[in-house]
Amino acid sequence: MKEKGTNEIILDKIDMVRRMPISHPAFSAGKKAFLDGLACGLLGSCQKEIETLRKALKNLYGRNESDEISTPEMAILGGAAIHTLEIDDTHSLSSVHAAGPVMGGVLAAAFGLKGRNFTGKKILESIIVGYEVACRTGAAARGRDPYARGFHPTGVYGAIGAACGISYLLDLSREEIDLALGIAASKASGLMTYLQGGGWTKKLHPGWAANAGVHSAFLASNGFPGPKGVLSGKYNFMDAHTENPDWEKALSDIHEIFEVERMSFKLFGCCRAIHASITAALEIISENKEPFSPEEIEEVEIVIPDEDIFLVAEPQEKKKNPQTPEECQFSIYWGVGVSLCRGRAFLEEFSQEALTDKKVRKILPKISYKIDKKMNELRPEFFPAEVYVKHKSGKTFSKGIKAPKGDAKNPVGKEELGKKAEILLSLTDWPSYKKNIQRISQLENWKETGSLLKVWQQAMLGEKANDWGEFVK
Repeated sequence: MKEKGTNEIILDKIDMVRRMPISHPAFSAGKKAFLDGLACGLLGSCQKEIETLRKALKNLYGRNESDEISTPEMAILGGAAIHTLEIDDTHSLSSVHAAGPVMGGVLAAAFGLKGRNFTGKKILESIIVGYEVACRTGAAARGRDPYARGFHPTGVYGAIGAACGISYLLDLSREEIDLALGIAASKASGLMTYLQGGGWTKKLHPGWAANAGVHSAFLASNGFPGPKGVLSGKYNFMDAHTENPDWEKALSDIHEIFEVERMSFKLFGCCRAIHASITAALEIISENKEPFSPEEIEEVEIVIPDEDIFLVAEPQEKKKNPQTPEECQFSIYWGVGVSLCRGRAFLEEFSQEALTDKKVRKILPKISYKIDKKMNELRPEFFPAEVYVKHKSGKTFSKGIKAPKGDAKNPVGKEELGKKAEILLSLTDWPSYKKNIQRISQLENWKETGSLLKVWQQAMLGEKANDWGEFVK
């Protein structure tokens, strides 16, 4: 019997979703991911970056005020909106932020085909499929390798995940999904150059991936074929982004669990590589009973593995002197310093306003890092860190963290994730956000999703939040 190829194994897993009962834990995990992505996206839609993107796309597509938003336009806006505040979900083994590409693409496609009256279950299943493909392929590549080649895993693997999720939504056949995956592989992109040259391209990557997914699925559904079996063979998708994809490990438990069940949910508004250090700093604050003043701190040492130093710790002259909110989000010095000074590290701590905080600025020069190569052995399943704070009294506070709060290995509960969603949506002017958060808990039982898609459309169009409607199950 011929051994199955990688594409066949992935397609087998998608077929499993078609037969999966609502009682499967993937549905519960999918609702958590959906709620988190929804809250991130609705608040993200109100940000200046998305307003700028919205204006550019409106001019590009030639849309008048009275025109309905197109599916590709909505996909770009939705994917970018979910990711723009850097507080959306992530996946340890792949470093993929799945919500932006997958959810952004699925909701755009569902709105574009709203006449088909998609159920909540169908939306959830499509998201589960998209997460599975994006995260399994990303895990085979192992986030470190694409990063080393200059690729952002979310833009690359998110695109093929979005294509498969949208294809599932469209009820494409197994063969058509394979063709859509092949098309998306040629559209997948996203470079890490934002770390050296600034800009907003990282925020755009999930939107671009969602857009790639939309185009790929609709092309395949209309008879435009992509290459079959794109995940293996001489010119395969994976070898373009990683040296030696580890499919054996990535697929080892594919029949046992869905990747949506292994998502990590951010409780801090910055790069995930900083979260363990922030968790340690906040636990030190808890021990001290209150935040530290700059004068109380003599020095701070952070101990980390060496995988992420060029993402968040080097070059030190730049990382210790961030000039934009985006630079704060990718500075381990800022993340730890603001946590020690303010006792929190949510959205405000990485905002334009926070940049001028003199107390935080005084702490940054006192912070250094050290590499512990033994910590590398824990990656990528864990994101470990240790923080040592030398107090002027002579006492040294210390805390080690193996997995930050919110990580799949240190998960956040449904209640706490609901509180996060409430906090994010309270920052909009949506009057019925609490009621709608509660309704998401029954999403798999919704007979129609038109009201949800309408709210998403309103947000992507930039309509005022106090005009957004209510979800009708």
